[in-house]
Amino acid sequence: MNFLDPHSVDIINTWASDETHGRITHFADGMLSRNTELFLANAVYFKGKWADPFKVEATMKRPFYLQSGGQKTVSMMSQTKEFTYRHGTGYQAVRLPYEGKNIAMYVFLPDTNSSPDKLLGLMDGETWRRVTRPGFNDKEGTLALPRFKLEYNLELKESLEALGMKSAFDPLTADFSGIAPQLFISAAGKRHLWK
Repeated sequence: MNFLDPHSVDIINTWASDETHGRITHFADGMLSRNTELFLANAVYFKGKWADPFKVEATMKRPFYLQSGGQKTVSMMSQTKEFTYRHGTGYQAVRLPYEGKNIAMYVFLPDTNSSPDKLLGLMDGETWRRVTRPGFNDKEGTLALPRFKLEYNLELKESLEALGMKSAFDPLTADFSGIAPQLFISAAGKRHLWK
C-alpha cells in the first residue's frame, strides 16, 4: 500500500470495520505518517451474550451519578436475581457471566467515600487475582447498570520495551532486514471497543 495516498487510512479503517461487522471503525486514525513503510494490523472483537440477559422491558431512564458530583439521566438495564457478589474494602462487585459461563465481566462500584481512581490504584495484578478468584458468594439483589460503550487506546511501546523488546524500537539496532532495510517499529498500540 502506498501510505502517502490520503485514502490509505480509509482503506485500513474499512478493512477493520468489515472484519468486525462495523464495531471497530477508526482503527488507523492518527497511526500513519509520511515515514510509514509497513503497517501491521489485527482486528479482534468479542461478541458475547449474557448467560442471563437483561430484559428490554426492564431498561428505563434513571439518574447516573457522575464522579464530578453531578448526575445524568441514562438508560439503565436492571435485574433482580441471585448474583455472584462481593463486598470488599471500599467497593461492591458482581460477576456477570457470558453464555457458557467461562468468561465474565466483573463490575466494581466504589463506595461513596471512594472513587474509581482510588479503586483502580489498588488493583495491581496480584490484588486482582486475590479479589476475583475467592471471596464472591451468591447473594440476592438488584443490579442497575447503564447501557454503555467503552472505547480506549493503549500505547504498548513502553510495555514491550519493559519485556525486553528494546532493539525493535531503536532505528540503530532494529533488524528487520528480512522484510526491508532500515525498518524499525515507531509505535505499537491497541484499540479496544466494548458495548
